[in-house]
Amino acid sequence: MSPFVLGMDIGYSNLKLVFAPADSKDPRTKVMPAGAAPHEMITSSIKGDGPENDYLCVTLDGEKWVAGVEGNLIGGNYRQLHKNYSTTQAYQALFYAALHTAAMQGDCLVIDRLVTGLPVDQHQDAAYKNALADRLTGIHKISPLVQVEVKETIVLPQPAGAYLDQLDLMGADAMSDAVAVVIDPGFFSVDYVVLQGSRIQNQSSGTSKRACSVLIEAVDEMVRDDLGRLIGTSRIESAIRTGRYVLKMGPTSIDLGPYIAKAAAQVAPQALSHMQAQMRHEDVHPDFVILAGGGSKLYEEAARAIFPNVEVVSNPDPVLANAMGFWLYGAAL
Repeated sequence: MSPFVLGMDIGYSNLKLVFAPADSKDPRTKVMPAGAAPHEMITSSIKGDGPENDYLCVTLDGEKWVAGVEGNLIGGNYRQLHKNYSTTQAYQALFYAALHTAAMQGDCLVIDRLVTGLPVDQHQDAAYKNALADRLTGIHKISPLVQVEVKETIVLPQPAGAYLDQLDLMGADAMSDAVAVVIDPGFFSVDYVVLQGSRIQNQSSGTSKRACSVLIEAVDEMVRDDLGRLIGTSRIESAIRTGRYVLKMGPTSIDLGPYIAKAAAQVAPQALSHMQAQMRHEDVHPDFVILAGGGSKLYEEAARAIFPNVEVVSNPDPVLANAMGFWLYGAAL
């Protein structure tokens, strides 16, 4: 029997999953909001209209948690945004939501191979990377009646998944000796990695903290300057995640599109400036720039400005790119 593989990308905004037996030609996919909190923290308006909108309940140390919901459905200021995100209960709840989804939709209670990622700077810390792999491997009781076993966990640098996905789309011959820079703008950090073939150039790879959260805060401040009130970062994040930029603000509506474009023009070059300086120092000359992640479109103009004579490509589904690449990596082993 072909091993069952789960590609998992747990971000601050989205939980992205690709899962199927390794010999599958059409793996299943799932994208959910990355909100997670104890059940009592979820607002009463959470009830969905049908099975596809219902939230997932998981159990952490005997406590009922909800995972895979919009951040604005979590009461109070519960959200955890820091560099050790992968050690938090929120991350664990999302991991359990991933296992639950793969088990129920994939009809499989054993994950033979889990492949996931860490920000580049954390992946370069072998002890941190190995500790995450150890935590994710083993038997996990995700609810009173369901337990799922993970036999093996592989942790890659986050943007490497998008590279592997693009390699699958373009073909190995097209990128066999090419130098590729993968830029993955997430909510908390922007990761970038330089690859040539299967080799990662660690000295030219890294992480910037001027990510989509900074951009979203800038949008909120711009709107406040114009309207005299804040929208709230969770509403702006949801608008970017869903692509619904027109919001109702009292008796009027506001189009966030121009504000988002203006904020991206300010924040994205700053986020990529450290990458630009580092690559100049290391004398990196890429053949491709690959954009991935939910914030990829917001950083495209800045990437083209930094690499004016380089082909910039974006996956048809940039949100799923890392998870798909993780699955492809696990399926090929």
